[in-house]
Amino acid sequence: MVRHTFNDAGNYTVEVRVDHPGEDSEAAMATLDVRVTAAAPRFALAEPRQPLDQVIRGREGQPMRIRLQVDSAPLGEGRFDGEVLLAVSVAPEGATSRLTDDGNAEERQYVQIDWTPTFYQAGSHDLTIQALAPVSGVQRQIRLRLEVDEAGSPLLAAVGGAGTAGEATLYRYGIENGEVTFGRIATVPVGIGATGLVHDPRNGRRLFVATPGSGGVAVVGTTGQPACCGPSPRGRAPAPWSGATAACGLSTARRTRSPSSIPTPSRWIAWSI
Repeated sequence: MVRHTFNDAGNYTVEVRVDHPGEDSEAAMATLDVRVTAAAPRFALAEPRQPLDQVIRGREGQPMRIRLQVDSAPLGEGRFDGEVLLAVSVAPEGATSRLTDDGNAEERQYVQIDWTPTFYQAGSHDLTIQALAPVSGVQRQIRLRLEVDEAGSPLLAAVGGAGTAGEATLYRYGIENGEVTFGRIATVPVGIGATGLVHDPRNGRRLFVATPGSGGVAVVGTTGQPACCGPSPRGRAPAPWSGATAACGLSTARRTRSPSSIPTPSRWIAWSI
């Protein structure tokens, strides 16, 4: 058995001496012609940092980012078998991809996948990326396994009654036989002039409804039987998105010094708990 590591691609002639461990101790010489080609491109996960064979986990409604590092095979003397030609052949529905590098694409590139699973995409998914070395023609592909956990019960809320007695209506929605279905859970009175709403970003268990006509923010509990658990305070200027989204359970509006950090109010929103 002959073992040797070649540091460069090309054609080589290897002479091998073969000894015969017998009484005559004869030896023979053999000449081998060897053609060394570049190795295949190499893969590694840059984000998240974990082994390639480990499942990448995500959650419905939460953004996922996957950065696959692709290293070109070395050809010797500082040369590389690149830029590697890359293609995403299998990806979850809704995922986007782009190529990036650190300024030396011939040596290393990244395949970046961004995906936010919807509330109907819990379960197992595959992500397959193909790589082709341009000089040697060596091709390699990798299949990454993704597992998306359920985020909970998807909800939708809408407000109505601007200028009059406002109401927030909550719906539970899902998918049956490929069709999206909606079921009304409850309609909750929230005050005068409901103009917009946001949900608590931490757990979604409270809904905050701006009611300028009543002078503040109504807080609606979304678990169990939805109900208004924080009546709109009267007699103060509305600051609807102040402390409401920052602290769960606030029923009074507080002013903020950074309005740009406050979510934009909507007439309807969808989330899950």
